[in-house]
This record gives sequence, structure tokens and C-alpha cells, in this order.
Amino acid sequence: VAASLAHRGWQVQVLDRADHPATGASGLPAGVFAPNVSQDDNLISRLSRAGVRTTLNTLAQLPAETRGTDWSACGTLEHRVDGTTGLAWSDGPGLDWSRPATPAQLQANGLSADTVACWHEHAGWVRPPQLIAHLLNDPAIRWRGSAAVAELRRTTVDGQPLWQALDAEGHVLAEAELAVVCAGHHTGPLTHAHWPMNPLRGQLAWGLHAQAPAGAPWPPQPVNGNGNLVPRVPLQGGAGW
Repeated sequence: VAASLAHRGWQVQVLDRADHPATGASGLPAGVFAPNVSQDDNLISRLSRAGVRTTLNTLAQLPAETRGTDWSACGTLEHRVDGTTGLAWSDGPGLDWSRPATPAQLQANGLSADTVACWHEHAGWVRPPQLIAHLLNDPAIRWRGSAAVAELRRTTVDGQPLWQALDAEGHVLAEAELAVVCAGHHTGPLTHAHWPMNPLRGQLAWGLHAQAPAGAPWPPQPVNGNGNLVPRVPLQGGAGW
């Protein structure tokens, strides 16, 4: 959000309760980006392609040496564990993105020939902290850590309406014409939302390939299913999964 606003001419201050960026859910060693598929190529599917397209455009702006170390547009295989293909349209833009996996792709990923799977051509993996560091590296963005916002207050200063971000002691951390809240489960109390928000806890397992069982077959690219597997990610100490 900060980068998008900065590109449009705004001066942005980011207040983060952590002491450095990407310490929450964005702190994954690696994450998968891939489009959603549906029988009727519905709005969610089309929106997901727009998101992946924007992600790829952003990644293309990173230095060339980051490709393969911080991100890769290598494609993704989606194992349809419920047995449905998720693909039914006969033509349209979706077919340029996702198709049934070929027998060769199934074999390369250690799946049997009768496995139902989709191949996402425009997909891959990215290391979120590195991407976020790139997005924040803009002269129009000021990132400020250890700045936990306890309250947003609407006020007027010198006749101009402003939002003020206050800490737990009531001190003003920042004030601006506009405020954008991107605080996950903490969004509700800050915005006095009247709708319920249910936190969902994810689970991450990772390690170095040298620690993997001997002879374990590693797919050549990320695999989605009930969760996802990202192989061969360059991590400190060697390639990881």
C-alpha cells in the first residue's frame, strides 16, 4: 500500500509495531504466488490473476541478480486434492494462465498419472522480506518501527481535518490527511469495526536440503495442495525447502 501511494505522488509514513519490517506473516522464508482457478472463471479467479500480474510487474523491477535468489517465476503445479480440475471454460484469458498438468509434469513432481492437477504458467515463489525491503526503498516512504498504534483519532489542526495515530499513553505518533489501516487482526479495535474478525494461525516447517531424508524426490518448482511446498530456496546455510 505504501509503495502504491508513493508511486502516485503521496508522502507516506509507515508505523510498524515491530522493530524491523516483515516480522509478522510477511516474514516467511518464501511464499507462493499463483492464480485461483474456478469452474466459471469467477471474479475471485480474475482478481487473483490481476494480483499475480501486478506481483510479476513489481518483481521485474528488482535487480537482475535477485532472480533465482529472492524470487522466481518458475510456474507452479497445483495438486487438486479434492479431485476437481477447477477448470471448465473452453476459451478466454484464463487458459493463458492455467491448464491441466501434462503427464510429464506429473511425473516430474512425483505424482501418479491419474492425479488431477493444474499447471499455472504465470506463478512462482518470492521471499517476502526481500520484496518488502524493495517496496519500502522509496524516498517518498518513511518507515518507523517500534511504533504501536493504540488509537486513531479524527481531529482538526489549524482548521485542517487530520487523522492522528496515538500510542498507548496517548502521545501522537503521526498525523496526516489520510490514514490506511493494514494491521491484520488488530484492525478491528483501531477502526471500531462492527464485524467479527477471526484470527487464523498458519504453520510453517522448513529446513535445509542437506537435512532432508536421503533419496527424497524434490519437485522442480513449487507445488500447491493442502498448503504448499517450495523447494530449493536459497537460505542462509544452503538451499532450503
